[in-house]
Amino acid sequence: MARREDKRLLIVARAKLNLTLDILGRRPDGYHELESVVQSIDLYDGIALGSTPAHPVSGRGRELGVTLACQDPLVPLGHENLTFKAALALSRFAGVGAAVWIDIKKRIPVGAGLGGGSADAAAVLLGLNELWGLGLDEAELARIGETVGADVPFCLTGGTGVIRGKGERVEKLPALENLWFVVVAPENRISTAEAYAAYDQLAGEGADGGRSDTGRATPAMLEAVAARDVRRIAAGLANDLGGAAATMVPEIQKVKQALLDAGALGVGMSGSGPAVFGIAEDEKAARQIRRVVREAYDTTFVCCSVPTGLERIPVRQWRRYN
Repeated sequence: MARREDKRLLIVARAKLNLTLDILGRRPDGYHELESVVQSIDLYDGIALGSTPAHPVSGRGRELGVTLACQDPLVPLGHENLTFKAALALSRFAGVGAAVWIDIKKRIPVGAGLGGGSADAAAVLLGLNELWGLGLDEAELARIGETVGADVPFCLTGGTGVIRGKGERVEKLPALENLWFVVVAPENRISTAEAYAAYDQLAGEGADGGRSDTGRATPAMLEAVAARDVRRIAAGLANDLGGAAATMVPEIQKVKQALLDAGALGVGMSGSGPAVFGIAEDEKAARQIRRVVREAYDTTFVCCSVPTGLERIPVRQWRRYN
C-alpha cells in the first residue's frame, strides 16, 4: 500500500479498562459529566502508518487523502472510522494536506467498551504529528483528540489516570504495576450512544440508571490505587452504566458471576460494555481463571496493567505485534 518514498511508523495502541465510571450529571452540550479511574492494559491493536510529506493547503486540510485497511470486517473503512477522523482533524488544525495510509491489525474487540477505536485514533495523531513534522505537544494533540472522541485524550497518555468532564480532562496517576486482569468480551456489541440513552431512560423512569454503587465510587478507588492494594481495587470496581448495559446484554451479569466463581477478586464492566473483566491475585491466578471461563466464552484475554497507552515499535520488531 505504501510507496517506497513514503515514511512509515509502527505504533502499538493499547486498550483501557474503566475501574470506576461515575456519571455526575448531564452537560449543556448533551454529553454526560463523568469521573472515572482508567487503566491501560497490554491488549493492543497494531497501527502501521505512512504519509507523503505534508504540504500547506488552502481550505484547512481539504487535500487530505486517506486510505484505510483492516483485517477485521467489523471495522468501518470510511469517514466514520475514528482514525480517519483523527487524520482529518489534525490536517485541518495544521492546515496541511498529504496522502496518508493506515493499516490496522485489530486485536481489541470492536464495540466492547475497551477503547480500541480511540486508541487507534490517538496513534494516528501521534504518528502524523511526527511524520508531518508539526511539533505539537501532548496537550495540543489531546485538544485535537477531544474533537474526535471522548476517550482519545486519555489514550494519548495512557497508563493509570482519572478522567473528568466528558473525558477530555486527564489527570495522570503513578502507574499501577503488575495488576492482572481477565477480560471477557461477549459476542453482542453496545454502542456508547445506546448505553447512555438506556441509562437516561432508566433515570427518567425513576430508577438509578443501574448504578452498581451508592454515590461516587471514584474517590475510594483513588485511595485504593494510591495504596497499591489489589483487594481494595477489586472491591471498589463500579460502573454507572452497568445496569443499563445489562438490560441490552443480559449475558453481562452471567459473565461477571462466571469470573467470580472462577476466583476473581472483583469484577467490573469497561466503558459502555459489554466487555467484563475480573481482577486476579497474580498472573498465575489470572491464567487459571481464564482457563475456567474460556470453556463458556471464546473471546477472553489475560492482561496486565501497562504504564503507557501508545508505543513506537521498530520495523524489525513488527512481526511480534502483527
